[in-house]
Amino acid sequence: MKKHCYILMIVILLAMSAFLFFGCAKGGINPNDIDYIEFREGSLKTVYAVDEKLDFNNIYIVIVLKKNKGDIVERVLPSMLEGFDTSTTTGPTETRSMRAKYMGFYTTPWNYIVTNAVDIETNARIQLREKENGDKLDIIASLKIEDLSGIKGMMMDISYNTTNLIRQDIRISIENWEISLRSIRQGSFSILYYSKPLGMSLNHDIDLFVMVFDRIGTGSSNIEIKNIILSDGDRDIYLPDAKLK
Repeated sequence: MKKHCYILMIVILLAMSAFLFFGCAKGGINPNDIDYIEFREGSLKTVYAVDEKLDFNNIYIVIVLKKNKGDIVERVLPSMLEGFDTSTTTGPTETRSMRAKYMGFYTTPWNYIVTNAVDIETNARIQLREKENGDKLDIIASLKIEDLSGIKGMMMDISYNTTNLIRQDIRISIENWEISLRSIRQGSFSILYYSKPLGMSLNHDIDLFVMVFDRIGTGSSNIEIKNIILSDGDRDIYLPDAKLK
């Protein structure tokens, strides 16, 4: 009977020791316990698209403890990460790096590149928002100008879902600017939008124009703007595609 009691006590003590160790590892770890930290394999990619976001639900670091005490896996929070930037593309030989910080320790920098069909060298963006107007749908296109100035014209290709929408009109939102429609097809068209001689150049965030559609269905509008090129009179400036979110 005593032998069984001793065995039971040993099992209980071992279980308590394991609980205390892992509890300490998870909740009571301090910087002196850490040997180094690193990103867990598969947490990050080496190639990202312009404006791509990180999924922090799948980013982890491995915290390796001193004296062969094992390691701990922790999820990376946005506040822990430094150096992630997909607002512009990287050059042919350029890489960017990000790293995570935990209790004063940094991971080895993780190198990555940012790609797009055309080079993006600005933080400026075309943005879309919708407004219900009876049986019509107004789509407002606006320019978030960021690091640009003196924009005098632009061109772009626009597509939409013909199952749910019929294009009716485009209303200009900037005084003394003009729109020319081109390549008009079912579900798509292109525009050239530019300043008249007395029109102002764009130097701040502004609504550009409103696309008016008849709504004939209840599904997605699937409105998308591609091949966006802005001009300040001296150079062409490419922007990423814009979608109605």
